[in-house]
Amino acid sequence: MEISLQGLGFRYEGSPDWALHDINLEIDRGEFVLVAGEGGAGKSTFLYSLNGLIPHIINGTFQGSVQIEGIPLDRKAMDGISRRVGFIFQNSESQLFTTTVEEEVALGLEENGTPLPEMERKIVWALETAGLSSYRETPLYALSGGQKQILALVSILVTEPKILLLDEPTGDLDPIFSRKVYQLLRNINEAGTNVILVDHKIEAILEMIGPTFRVIALKGGKILADGNARAILSDPGLMQEIGLQVPAVVEMGLLLSQSGCPIGHPLTISEGVSTLENWLGKIDG
Repeated sequence: MEISLQGLGFRYEGSPDWALHDINLEIDRGEFVLVAGEGGAGKSTFLYSLNGLIPHIINGTFQGSVQIEGIPLDRKAMDGISRRVGFIFQNSESQLFTTTVEEEVALGLEENGTPLPEMERKIVWALETAGLSSYRETPLYALSGGQKQILALVSILVTEPKILLLDEPTGDLDPIFSRKVYQLLRNINEAGTNVILVDHKIEAILEMIGPTFRVIALKGGKILADGNARAILSDPGLMQEIGLQVPAVVEMGLLLSQSGCPIGHPLTISEGVSTLENWLGKIDG
């Protein structure tokens, strides 16, 4: 296993309520996980617990245990864990620390003691991946919001974390930059990096990642559902309980089935088109 949570609970300092309560789960190496739920469900708190912000930086009452690759997430392990676990916040401004694009990409590499030839190779890769090769010497203030978020992402990726945590990374991005982020996440996940993502753009994630990822749904700080995306996101009753909008393709499939056109349970647009074409083909035949 990559991550193990046993009896995890957390209550913020001064709050009477538990933000997380009795969380028990394991996440295997290479999994792509969407953490879903309505506002206040405990999603961000869940992420903060996976990189040590909770309880070592954010104050409160902590219960249970968190292990990364079998290592308890205590203060002694924090330095090593920080090299394994990358974190992307919703607001890129909160994690950009230098003045130019090149300096930002190089920062984490310098902290890790990366040799100069390897550093140069990784900087070139990051800038090409981000579409910022011509912006190498550009000051950060001259970048758009989407460019800053992509830069923040690749600046973490060059350090080669084994686990990447993302808290609403496309919340302020337009569809074009959102697709770039999801494409990049799919690529690194296929290369073996764990991706654990809090995001509300369910339909865009389905189209870019596919319906095979894992969904952990939180409600009131507890696990409401944990399973394959197809099983959870195609269940209108469960989606309503989680507090999420049912994907439009799922609603279409249900309406067509109720109208005598049983096309099954497509979850993405491409699946919806394919199943509808197959059904119409059977009718014509």
